[in-house]
Amino acid sequence: MKQASISRFFKKVSAVNKEKVDQVKEVEKEAEVDEVLDLTLDSENDEEQQQETPVLEPIDGEEHPTVSKVPDLNDSRLLQKQKILNASKDITNSVDVSAFNEKLKDIMNKRKLGRIKGSLIDESDEIAEQSEADEHNIKKKRKKSDQLTPLDRQVKDLKLGNMDKVLVIRVGYKYKIFAQDAIIASTILHLQLIPGKVTIDDSNPNDSKYKQFAYCSFPDVRLKVHLERLVRSGLKVAVVEQSETATTKKFDNSKAKTSVFERKITGTYSKATYATNCEFEVNHENILGTNNSIWALDIEVSDSIYKYYLWSIQLSNGEVIYDSFEESKDNFSKVETRMKYLNPSEIVSPVVDSFPIKLKKRFLDLQLCQKNYDILAEDLNIPKKELLNNRLIELWHILYRYLKEYSNEKLLNIGSNYRHFSQKISIQLQAQTINNLDLISNDDSKGTLFWILDHTRTPFGKRLLKEWLLRPLLSKDAIVDRLNAIDCILESANSIFFESLNQMMKGIPDLLRTINRVSFGKTSQREVYFLLKQLTGVIKHFEAHKDYIEVEINSNSGAIKTKSTKLASIMTQMFEFSLSSVIPQLLLMINVSAVMEKDQKKQLLGFFHLNNYDNSENIIKMQRDIDSVKAQLHDELQNIKKILKRPHLAYKDEVDFLIEVRNTQVKGIPSDWVKVNNTKMISRFLTPRTKELVELLEYQNDLLYNEISKEYDQFLNRIASYYNEVKTFIMNLAEYDCLLSLAAVSCNVGYTRPVFTDSNEQLIIAKQARNPIIESLGVDYVPNDIEMEKDSGRVLVITGPNMGGKSSYIRQIALMVIMAQIGSYVPAESLKLSVFDNVLTRIGSQDNILQGQSTFKVELSETVEIINSCTSKTLLLLDEVGRGTSTRDGNAIAWALIKYFVEEEQCPFILFTTHFTIVTTVKSPLLKSYHMNYVQHKNENENWTTVVFLYQLKAGVTDSSYGLNVAKLAGIDTHIINRAHDVAISYKNDTEFDTNMILFQKVRNILANRTTARETLKVLLELDV
Repeated sequence: MKQASISRFFKKVSAVNKEKVDQVKEVEKEAEVDEVLDLTLDSENDEEQQQETPVLEPIDGEEHPTVSKVPDLNDSRLLQKQKILNASKDITNSVDVSAFNEKLKDIMNKRKLGRIKGSLIDESDEIAEQSEADEHNIKKKRKKSDQLTPLDRQVKDLKLGNMDKVLVIRVGYKYKIFAQDAIIASTILHLQLIPGKVTIDDSNPNDSKYKQFAYCSFPDVRLKVHLERLVRSGLKVAVVEQSETATTKKFDNSKAKTSVFERKITGTYSKATYATNCEFEVNHENILGTNNSIWALDIEVSDSIYKYYLWSIQLSNGEVIYDSFEESKDNFSKVETRMKYLNPSEIVSPVVDSFPIKLKKRFLDLQLCQKNYDILAEDLNIPKKELLNNRLIELWHILYRYLKEYSNEKLLNIGSNYRHFSQKISIQLQAQTINNLDLISNDDSKGTLFWILDHTRTPFGKRLLKEWLLRPLLSKDAIVDRLNAIDCILESANSIFFESLNQMMKGIPDLLRTINRVSFGKTSQREVYFLLKQLTGVIKHFEAHKDYIEVEINSNSGAIKTKSTKLASIMTQMFEFSLSSVIPQLLLMINVSAVMEKDQKKQLLGFFHLNNYDNSENIIKMQRDIDSVKAQLHDELQNIKKILKRPHLAYKDEVDFLIEVRNTQVKGIPSDWVKVNNTKMISRFLTPRTKELVELLEYQNDLLYNEISKEYDQFLNRIASYYNEVKTFIMNLAEYDCLLSLAAVSCNVGYTRPVFTDSNEQLIIAKQARNPIIESLGVDYVPNDIEMEKDSGRVLVITGPNMGGKSSYIRQIALMVIMAQIGSYVPAESLKLSVFDNVLTRIGSQDNILQGQSTFKVELSETVEIINSCTSKTLLLLDEVGRGTSTRDGNAIAWALIKYFVEEEQCPFILFTTHFTIVTTVKSPLLKSYHMNYVQHKNENENWTTVVFLYQLKAGVTDSSYGLNVAKLAGIDTHIINRAHDVAISYKNDTEFDTNMILFQKVRNILANRTTARETLKVLLELDV
């Protein structure tokens, strides 16, 4: 009996134990109805759920027994169908039976129709599987043979040309994965592995036992689910489709006749390309790969310096970044910063094998691909080539050829998408700062600054706002422009124009991703329709408010233009695009009812509104040819009516054109009629003429489908020809979305507009400032003032008890500076500041085991990098530097650092928290000492002082960190804390700080000489700490 092609209902069988497949007898149950459908792929069922006898034809040259056109009712296929239906009873009992039957019936009818037409039946979909299963279950020794079936030979040829990909190959109504790919996929997807050759080249000794390749399979309706699972597992996956049908194969004489259908790769997918290349409907924003980039990276290694050459491309937004930079071989902060900004998921490089071990450790979660291509003439047209060095040009060719494997290389030809990573108009925050200040998170979870600021309404607006947050502006004028635009939006929010536009933006899909997919020719018909519809909606909105725009926005005396030139510029550019755009005309060429069809083939066949489409001649001619064939079928029906003497006879439907005859009347039909299938009550037939016409109709339909596919590709090319204009329009809409989001932030209670000074003297003065992140989490936050100026309070040293609020205080200052410099309101009564050129942080302490660094080494490494990066306009946060080593050495490091900075001409603005009170002994007019206030009292039976935190900044120094109080809060036993108090008192009396110790002098000398980062780090690490 033929074994059903059942995947996930059998226990998984590994490749190693494939000889034990015969012992697998139980079925693995699943709740999903889609999985149940896999049981029914080789069975037939009509509306009455009665057995039918399908006609089978030899297919695609597979080795299989000869099958007659009308198999006996005892055929193994029918027995197998009953077995499948019985096996699925338990599953259907656990789900909604009526819903299951409805879906099952729909799929069964689809399968049945395909078999009748022969349009998708393939060489191994059914009969070959039976042969393989029989060979698998019958206990007899197989004859050795090197002869592959035609399908397996085709699979081998495809695989040999794509060894770096997992091939998912359509075979009839299923997708199959063969040989070594099947071993991997069956494990990830939990599919049954059918035994066979597990290597393409027979390199496995056991391969000689089999004629065919091992494989696993799943129904075509599950492609989206399984494809995404494979890609998420880090695999590069190629989908192979049949490029011809049975009728095309029969009627098209221009092609050589072969025993197998032609197949070709139609899509290649990885984590970074899935969002752009997938051809499925996407109903969620965070589709796999939307925010990931592909890197091309080259490294030039010397004894102490690594020089990096980098290309980064994000396919969803079309952004192409290039960069070259140097770092010492012990430092990877610049690499980590670029990883934080660009979020790569795969790296292609000519020197992957030569990557330093410490660098590879940072790329553990990424796909690394070693590639090196010859430069071809077609690659030589490089945008902005004059700005690139030779290594970057060579690396561009590698990236171009790599993207060509995915059919994504077109974006590299659009020069407007290019930009250098380091921009002079904005701060490039380091990865360390982004992490320490909780600016963003990978999953957009609560508790980040981005979470507070994000009120965007569009996916592309959200991405732009994140970029704004990570790149605060350096120009006071640009910052003020954004603030003015926010104020203008608030004042104009009630106007019909802006109110309607704001409402319209809700629910807009990712237009930027879609226009990039259009440029690749990868998008679905429905996506194209919604792209044009949404763009047309905004265009029509601007056209409808033409008078308002002319008076209030474009006019020099208009209210919008006088208040905000930035907002006026955005609206003017969008208005000008609306007046000249052909997008509305392209939308009219689409047949809306067709794109709303669930069936993708119907979406394509009916995509064009032929009365409006300007190149419909060929399509109309082919439709007339189809109508002509249908007319001949109706003429033939008249002859059939006469033969059967049934004047009211009609075809069963106008798809397969079958004649239904009751079984009691079958003896009276002509002998040359072909029985297609039957039930207990009726049999269905094709006459020789209808069979001929149905095949011709199928061929005409195939020709029409191919013609419309070509026209659709041309239609996408027509849209893509306006790529730059459409992208600019979308980015203007994104910028307005960001401004609207920041306007919403400004409406928070207690938020104020920051005021930037005109003078070049640095300062930051805030009244009743608050930490926006902590406050947003529902904590009743205590506000504090801040006053730092060039000649007074440039360095603030903050002491105080553990958990007293020191770290939260310094973070809130940095967060407010960043918020102000992206053009946002801030949580304070008032904020006056100058523009800072960077925000650097050294917060927290932790080991970096993967890099072989101790806590103190991490501290020193980060501190040295800061010393060599800061200027007089930098805001610097140093949180408890020196805690990673002994108290004596920690005191020395902290004191020497502060001493160095206050004596430097380019002293940055420093917020320094510490428990080492010796730091406050540094004498300088730039330094001020504060502590976080508290009240203290003693409890009965406790030797130590208990404190109550007030979280208020107060001038002066505290002489204790009150760590024993934290021990009490943590629940440590009172007896232990009393003993610790006694030891602490004894230690304090027995120790004294020695200002002449060697470490003090070494650190002071290092900092005074202002050595390079590498030299400084080397000397510090040689100290006995």
